[in-house]
Amino acid sequence: MAATPNGSHSYPKRVVLCVDDEAQILQVLHEFMTASGYSVLTARTPESALELFRNNHVDAVITDYEIGAATGETVIRSLRALKPRVPVLVFSGADDLPQPLLALADRCVNKTEIRVLAFELATLLEFPRPTARPR
Repeated sequence: MAATPNGSHSYPKRVVLCVDDEAQILQVLHEFMTASGYSVLTARTPESALELFRNNHVDAVITDYEIGAATGETVIRSLRALKPRVPVLVFSGADDLPQPLLALADRCVNKTEIRVLAFELATLLEFPRPTARPR
């Protein structure tokens, strides 16, 4: 928390990494999430998403299901291997997402319901993923 010139305190913005291979979708996500109060990083490939995720503080990830030749499932598995507690929300136009993806993602929102996205993300950030218990 940083003090502002007038003595009040400002809180750092939460950082969201948005991953989609379509530039127009990323632009819409960037504008929508910025207007919702988030700082936004964008990636068009799984490789660039992983690089941004490794090299930046990221509070949450929003990813498409189909990202070029890769799938959101592959992306989520790679992200979880690095930082398992970071919430991941799948933002996809697909109607039938595969069960393995649904098991990995914290939430799924259809691209036709973008207004729900900020609410779901805020909920994920307020109630983070629990850590796995040792066996």
